[in-house]
Amino acid sequence: MSSLNPKIKYYLLEIGPGRWARCLYPRRRYNIQTSNIAESINSAIKEAREKPILKLLDELRKKFQNWFLERSKLAASTFYPVTTWAHKEMRDKLEKANYMEVEQLQTNTFNIKYNQKTFFVDLEKRTCTCRQFDLDEIPCSHTIA
Repeated sequence: MSSLNPKIKYYLLEIGPGRWARCLYPRRRYNIQTSNIAESINSAIKEAREKPILKLLDELRKKFQNWFLERSKLAASTFYPVTTWAHKEMRDKLEKANYMEVEQLQTNTFNIKYNQKTFFVDLEKRTCTCRQFDLDEIPCSHTIA
């Protein structure tokens, strides 16, 4: 990155890796895009922004009401104890886990071999050396194996 703009390197070092590296962030961030919510709302209410303030507020109320109703209906029609996205992620990881070699070390610890790499999984501590389970708190394919 410093070849693109030398100032970037110093800026990133100055603010510290905890601000831009998910694995070093002090709290849980999950796997959510961090785009500017104000920009998203502005683009959704382009026409309403031109109206007087009371009409604008009424349009905003209707927009949020509809969004919550749509998501509420979607959630009610979901038959999984996790979100549809998480269910698909785990289903894909299960498919990948079918090709892994599992070696149990102790009651809750395993070595998982896949693509000439070995991963250490501790189910009790909910950790895997790939760190995906640690960061996302959604089981990685190694823990599913």
